[in-house]
Amino acid sequence: MSHVQLASVVHNATRLDQHGVESQTGAWVRYFTSYFPPGKNSEADARLLWTDWRTALLKKQAPGPGVLVTHGQSTVHWQRDQQGRLCVNLEDMWADFEQSVEAFVEYLRETPDRRVMAVRRAQESSVAVIEFTTTLSCASVPVSGVATPQQVATASAVAYTPPG
Repeated sequence: MSHVQLASVVHNATRLDQHGVESQTGAWVRYFTSYFPPGKNSEADARLLWTDWRTALLKKQAPGPGVLVTHGQSTVHWQRDQQGRLCVNLEDMWADFEQSVEAFVEYLRETPDRRVMAVRRAQESSVAVIEFTTTLSCASVPVSGVATPQQVATASAVAYTPPG
């Protein structure tokens, strides 16, 4: 899994808890400040991660100027360099996200009305796995130029589709 994929997964989680007409940015910031581990949940860091991690990675496949990304470098996770850039290590960000999900689930256990909304949104945003089957047919024309009866075959595959 890459930083791009993780940013997308985190964004999907924040949308499950989006309130009313709250913007996606607002939902992201609130999710981070409410559920991410202490020390990694400031509003300033959440806003920085929205612009220079999530948005930059999803649109440009590269972090913005205020964020550095690493893989397998736990010692620098959530540290700042001499220029003030926040370093995000992939594996540690996954662990932070897992903790946030646990905190979010606990919140949903205690808040039935929000739980109903989050479950509905999850169902609406999920994909369904279906078996796709089709009939293939072709007329066989041998070298003699005389067509033989049509041959029929079926083909199937597993496919993803929106739910419903």
